[in-house]
Amino acid sequence: MFYRQVLTVIEQVKSSIDQLDWDDFLNRGLQYGDGLFETMRMVNGRVPLWQWHWQRLSDGAHRFGLELPEESCIKNHVSSLSHVAGDLMVKLLLFRKAKSRGYGTTHEASDWVLTAHMLPKKTAQTLTLGLAQLQLGVQPVLAGIKHLNRLEQVFLANELAQTTCDELVVCSQAGEVVEAVSQNILWSKGHQLYTPCVDSCGVAGVGLAWLNQYFDIQKIKIKPSEMERFEGMYLINSVRGVSVVESVQGVKKFSTSSPLHDKIKHLWSELIKL
Repeated sequence: MFYRQVLTVIEQVKSSIDQLDWDDFLNRGLQYGDGLFETMRMVNGRVPLWQWHWQRLSDGAHRFGLELPEESCIKNHVSSLSHVAGDLMVKLLLFRKAKSRGYGTTHEASDWVLTAHMLPKKTAQTLTLGLAQLQLGVQPVLAGIKHLNRLEQVFLANELAQTTCDELVVCSQAGEVVEAVSQNILWSKGHQLYTPCVDSCGVAGVGLAWLNQYFDIQKIKIKPSEMERFEGMYLINSVRGVSVVESVQGVKKFSTSSPLHDKIKHLWSELIKL
């Protein structure tokens, strides 16, 4: 009797397995991180920064040699989420299909997945930052794009969780400031904005690309101690918008009010309301 029950269970499991599409589990995005993603903010049924998200995804797909879906097809699926009340975080994952074993690949065939979650509420008005111990590996081939290999950010997020800080300033192995754990960095001095170079590691942010329409943002390479020469500091990304940094522990306490910040805040508010 016992053996018959075991055999019945095995047959049930086998039947379930036979119905699975193993490409869903063996795609190269899951196996090797061979893919890209975009996390987008949806407001009132639209993605305000869509053109910059699509541009970065296109650039990444070209660099990866990855087939890019039709933009209209993706936009239609994103628009289908517009019936959900409230602001959403919509995540688009683009990955290479599995066609053979091993690291090497000769095909561009891709697939994509779309997920959505409610946008978390923003709490802190001004942010206190620390300096991350973990440093980003230097790899110019992957620099700038949102690839699926995010283990560094996983470790950094865990490091952040062990502190009382709102975010961390993250440096490269060369000791230069690159970004925060999940946002880009801006500094201000007078009427000029500055941001770290991300040509060797880090992400070229969509929020930063949008803001660059209105300001001549200079890209610079600096060490953490050199941040003290700036008057203001901000974090920006496409979901959270612009946040004011009050201080970086052990470096400086920044001004949290300026006409420049007011202008940036106004531009972001107008973008979201469109």
